Amino acid sequence: MAKNVNFQKEVFTTFEVARICNANITSIKNWIEDGEIRAFRTPGGHYRIERGVLIDFLDRYSMPNPFTVSDEKRVVVYASDAALPELLRRQMGRDHDIAGSDDVVEAGFFLGQAKPNVLVAEVKDGMDGLRLVAMMRKSLSYNSVRVVVLSEGAVSGDDIKNLKINHVVSSNDGFDGLVEKVRQALV
Repeated sequence: MAKNVNFQKEVFTTFEVARICNANITSIKNWIEDGEIRAFRTPGGHYRIERGVLIDFLDRYSMPNPFTVSDEKRVVVYASDAALPELLRRQMGRDHDIAGSDDVVEAGFFLGQAKPNVLVAEVKDGMDGLRLVAMMRKSLSYNSVRVVVLSEGAVSGDDIKNLKINHVVSSNDGFDGLVEKVRQALV
């Protein structure tokens, strides 16, 4: 964590942002000039970055974010078995926040709210798991989310590569196999 930075502030200097990003001031200024991070100038000509903009930047590029550091791991589950999120919660323990749904819209809502560490998505007839993963991957702020796919059949190598799927769990692996893959994805 950056030393001597007041994280309660609403506006940060380029020096403070450099410490938070573990980068040099020149890099910060280049990112500003390249439009990677939005800043405003003071009457004296110095750049300032708003807290919300900085948090968005850190999340978008999967950088350590001292504003949202939490030991609690978040998992979103999209699966036809409505009991699966609760079963995972019981197996994983109290330091895991697990939300889920069998409805793709509701699962997408949970993704937006939770900003999870892991998405578990079921892929089978009638389940839009790959579509949900593809939609999530369109947003840079979800690049760091690890993906575990539940599949009764084969998931193509192209899907695994293009959608950055970390683990595929088949029905043969059972619930214990799923728990193990989720644990691996959380590391």
